[in-house]
Amino acid sequence: MSDFNPFAIFLDTINRGGEAFIIGLGINRFGEKKALGFWRGATENHEICEELFADMQRRGLVLSRNIIWITDGGGGIIKAMREKFGKKHVHQRCIIHKDRNIQRHPAKDIERMHIEDL
Repeated sequence: MSDFNPFAIFLDTINRGGEAFIIGLGINRFGEKKALGFWRGATENHEICEELFADMQRRGLVLSRNIIWITDGGGGIIKAMREKFGKKHVHQRCIIHKDRNIQRHPAKDIERMHIEDL
């Protein structure tokens, strides 16, 4: 993967059958996409996230803090990114995941809410 220079990397976790599957997709500045990996663990924990970074680097991908990381907001991925790249890495929470979370938790009685209640 040393010939691929990612501008952004999407990391997403899908939970199935009691296991977490993390998928990595890279996009370069020309808009070309590349599957970066598929990792399996019991959960999306910090250790599996460290392993996915190490695996990408072992296979030749150059990772830097200048890459835009788009994630579902999982704590394990965020912790691993902070440890690897420091607090100034570029991270964006996936707006689709954020929207899904908001849609799942609407106010029970929105008509009776007043601005003072917020």
